[in-house]
Amino acid sequence: MLKISSTHRWIGLAFDGGVVLLFGCVLIGAGHGVGPIGLLMIFGMAEAWAVPMVVGWLSIAALALAALVPQRELYVTVVLLGLTLLVISWWLFISQSSSMVASIVPWSVPFLAALAGRAVFLVISVRKGIAT
Repeated sequence: MLKISSTHRWIGLAFDGGVVLLFGCVLIGAGHGVGPIGLLMIFGMAEAWAVPMVVGWLSIAALALAALVPQRELYVTVVLLGLTLLVISWWLFISQSSSMVASIVPWSVPFLAALAGRAVFLVISVRKGIAT
C-alpha cells in the first residue's frame, strides 16, 4: 500500500486552506446587498442558506481530514470528495444569488483557478508516486 508523505499532505492542506479562503471571499448578491460566501457560512440564516452551508462545512471538514490520511488511494478520495463538495456548495450559493453572472464572472475566477491548481497538485503528487 503506497502512502503519501506527510510533507506533501501538509502542503496539500495549505493549498486546501487557500482554496477555502478564496471560496469564502466569493461575493454574491443576496437580499438587499452583496456579501462574501464566508460571511454567509458563519452568519447565514438557516432558512435560506441551510443546504449550501451544510455542504460547505462538510467540504471543509473533508479537506482538513485529508491531511491525516496517509494511504494514497484514501487520501485522493477524501481530497476529491472535499473539492467536489466545495464546488457543489459554491454552485448552490451562486444559484441562490440575485445576480448569477455578476457573482460568477468577476468574483469566482480566483476561487476556480485555485481549485484547478489544487487538482493539478493532487494529480502531480499521485502520478509521481510521492511516497514515504
